[in-house]
Amino acid sequence: MSGPIHGESDTLCLVCGENEFSAPFDEVEAVCDICGFVVYDWRDSSTDELMTAQAGTESVQTESWSDIRPAHNSTQHRFSDAIEVIEKVSNALVVTSSVRLTAAELYVEAAVSGISEGRSIDTVAAGSLHIAAKDAGGPRTLKRIANVAHVKQTTLKKTVRRLYDEFAHGNLVKRTIAAPEEYLEFLCLDLCLDSDAPADAATLLQEIGEHSELQGKHPAGVAAAAVYLTMDSPPPQRKLAASAGVATETLRKRLNEFRELLEEFEDG
Repeated sequence: MSGPIHGESDTLCLVCGENEFSAPFDEVEAVCDICGFVVYDWRDSSTDELMTAQAGTESVQTESWSDIRPAHNSTQHRFSDAIEVIEKVSNALVVTSSVRLTAAELYVEAAVSGISEGRSIDTVAAGSLHIAAKDAGGPRTLKRIANVAHVKQTTLKKTVRRLYDEFAHGNLVKRTIAAPEEYLEFLCLDLCLDSDAPADAATLLQEIGEHSELQGKHPAGVAAAAVYLTMDSPPPQRKLAASAGVATETLRKRLNEFRELLEEFEDG
């Protein structure tokens, strides 16, 4: 993969108006490091028209990816559709620009290896984002991603498993089990909770430690329980469970388990 590149001094990104570009993979000329805008071909006359110093206006930012940069062939069309999915899910689930770029790179790898054949673009793109976010230490649950991407969770799960098998051959990413602590920042951002909430919940998780009662339980559900118990005014259990991608009843079970463990600590 290529390193950072820069456009001409008067060439600004259409979406954000910045002048920082990278060439992360061969299928495109450049990607804006700030917002992810893709330049397919610097020599394309439509690129010259789009990349202007007046870029970044409110009217432009409300347009979809395909409106900003129409695809000119089937390969570009599929890539553009995949980026649309990655951007839509990322915006809804507060995913960073670096993770979005990694997801795009993984999608390209999946397309080159043939994984996308026979599978929907939405599912492969969503699966690539799930893996990229998890690999970066900020996982998003399959349920949340599937809901936003409008794909079946069971189909997405199978696709993610297939993607992991393929990516393992190229040493791109390794399959890991996310820890509850890794979900804390997202839960608090998603629900607009106090800035101290992640640290307080992390402290509780450290105190609980690796107890058998919590082993094998959904890490996002465990994280949600820790957030709930460490807040003076926690969000409704229904909203917290939905953010974590678990059932409300599941969250209640985790809360009961936490309380029992805390009582044992106090008695001990």
